[in-house]
Amino acid sequence: RDMLMKKLGIPASTEKIWPYYDESRISHGRDLAHAALLVAGNNRGAHTGKMVYLCIHPGAGGAQKIWPWQNFVRLVEQTVRDDGLPILLVGGRLEIELCKRIEAALIGQKVVVNLVGQLDVQELFGVLRSATAYVGNDSGPSHLAASSGTPALVIFGAFSNSDIWKPEGVNVNIVVLPEETFREEDSVAVVALSLQKLLDTTFESRNL
Repeated sequence: RDMLMKKLGIPASTEKIWPYYDESRISHGRDLAHAALLVAGNNRGAHTGKMVYLCIHPGAGGAQKIWPWQNFVRLVEQTVRDDGLPILLVGGRLEIELCKRIEAALIGQKVVVNLVGQLDVQELFGVLRSATAYVGNDSGPSHLAASSGTPALVIFGAFSNSDIWKPEGVNVNIVVLPEETFREEDSVAVVALSLQKLLDTTFESRNL
């Protein structure tokens, strides 16, 4: 993992040891997220410099690793009952359409900010590090989220060995779904239970 982070130019720890580590780019990513949240009408946490939002990356490098976008919508509907917790979508250019579907389904119900395809890797790290919590599939951004220290929930199916490929970190939570239910609506309840526990713990520890 450390070698991967080094190649990406992101520190695998809090030490600034990599030659391409650029705190200004990372801070710029955070500032982009905060500005987008303010434009969307949410300023919770703005006075502290650490705004409140749930970051979601619904994509992955392989189609078999992608939990259905409809399930991400159901997950948010079932767990994010607090109007003060906006959703911030991240991902690469190939995931623009995927995230547009999620945004369209949630708009009007939740505050949704879509930064998909707009961030470089270091800016993405800044967005992840500033998030209240993160949820995503078995993917590169999930490893970045884990490295950032942000409380993270990562969804695995039977197509990847989570014992080998799971992100490492003290705030990382893993949900492994059986192959037969991975793409089914029934799997949402399992993930929702873990996400709700993660959010409750995070909100309590931060006095939110």
